[in-house]
Amino acid sequence: MLKCVIVDDERKSCKTLSTLIERYTEGITVCAEAASVAEGVRVINEVKPQLVFLDISMPDGTGFDLLDGIEDKKFELIFTTAYSEYAVRAIKMQAADYLLKPIDIAELQQAVANVKKSYAKTVSGSEHPQLVHSGLYQDKIAIPVNGGLEFLQHTDIIHLTAKGSYTSIFCKQNRTILSSHSLKEHEEILPPGCFFRTHHSHIINLLHIKHFHRGDGGYIIMTDNTEIALSRRKRKDFLALFLAS
Repeated sequence: MLKCVIVDDERKSCKTLSTLIERYTEGITVCAEAASVAEGVRVINEVKPQLVFLDISMPDGTGFDLLDGIEDKKFELIFTTAYSEYAVRAIKMQAADYLLKPIDIAELQQAVANVKKSYAKTVSGSEHPQLVHSGLYQDKIAIPVNGGLEFLQHTDIIHLTAKGSYTSIFCKQNRTILSSHSLKEHEEILPPGCFFRTHHSHIINLLHIKHFHRGDGGYIIMTDNTEIALSRRKRKDFLALFLAS
């Protein structure tokens, strides 16, 4: 049985989540609840849970402040919030999942299943096993969109193009998603070694390159036949990816 702690300043939300965990999940027990950053730090240090459900916006700070206040983070993390705009930062924290309120039962069950799967991969023979932060986001990328999050396999993304403060994401099967975050923010969470920024307005998936055309900087043709500009200053780095000895 994995011990969990819920940190949420809204007591009603805390109780609701605790009830959902009790009724609809297995192998998880709620050991304590906290209603602020300070209380959350104290409770987590005392209980030493394997899982923390963490709200982001609280009166005395944020969930990120709470994490900064804990030195030994030997637990999996599931963010619970009413706001999708924190998704990118949550991904950087290697959260196991990011649940939007009101909590969907099926999404909660999947999040808990991910944590239990991660816990099962702990190093055998360890006296104090630690969770392996595999998380949801190693296989999928969470794309912030208006009204929530869109989850994509990174191999399905062909290229991304800046559209003002938004980003157009072009995927397989002629699917396009408009993300509410900037191209720079996406660049920070995309898997390293798989994506390359060719231009201030473009990021490409190296798996989907079809042809490189030499010229003034040159341009790249992707598998969806889109021509992507390659800036002069990026050309050397781009070619080095394929021509290195």
